[in-house]
Amino acid sequence: DVVTDGVEVRRQIGYLPENAPLYSDMTVREYLAFVAEIRGIPKAEIQRRVQEVAATVGAADVLGQEIGTLSKGYRQRTGLAQAMIHNPELLILDEPTSGLDPNQIIEIRELIRRLGKDRTVILSTHNLHEVTETCNRIIIIHRGRIAADGTPVEIRARHGGGNSFRVELADGMDKAMDVFKALSRVKRVVPIEGAPGALRIDAEGDADVRAQVFSACVNAGLTLLELRREQLDLEAIFQRLTLS
Repeated sequence: DVVTDGVEVRRQIGYLPENAPLYSDMTVREYLAFVAEIRGIPKAEIQRRVQEVAATVGAADVLGQEIGTLSKGYRQRTGLAQAMIHNPELLILDEPTSGLDPNQIIEIRELIRRLGKDRTVILSTHNLHEVTETCNRIIIIHRGRIAADGTPVEIRARHGGGNSFRVELADGMDKAMDVFKALSRVKRVVPIEGAPGALRIDAEGDADVRAQVFSACVNAGLTLLELRREQLDLEAIFQRLTLS
């Protein structure tokens, strides 16, 4: 229990804040050994554990280097290593890719995925692209309450708007409007503003009308360029849930 067993709970948690509290005058090895001692790891095991965790996060080649001379990417790896030094069951990472260049972001993202295979990793971030690239479960919190919870696919299905489809044609827009409106379970057909040749079809309930639309295009001699289900991206869903 987090209230009655607070110390024991904290032993099971590793935490990397957005700005990792690193000591710039220490080497990576010295810093990790220092954290390991604070975490209660037996002295005889500290150096072995430092080597293991440094290898896991890809920082083994900078163990002898002062933290103040490291790149931002290696500083993040060092911060991850300190969060993992006691082998916690739960890792909490706060904006772990903040300030990194694109190559470093990809490296840290892949590292987080690997870590998530044998422990729970909670990624706290407002970078929604990072969420879609890294996470297999999303929780959106608004004013202290859970506004959405599920896999990326489930979140989009529940909160991504109505059942709509985007159709793009080479020509014959007026004819297509009449053809699509006549299809069963089609509620509305409207042109998409700013996208010549594109239409949005709103269907009833959870009806998937793509097969009907494709057949209708073939029968009417319409050249179909694109046909896909439309869903809001995660950023739009976040705005819908938190600005309402």
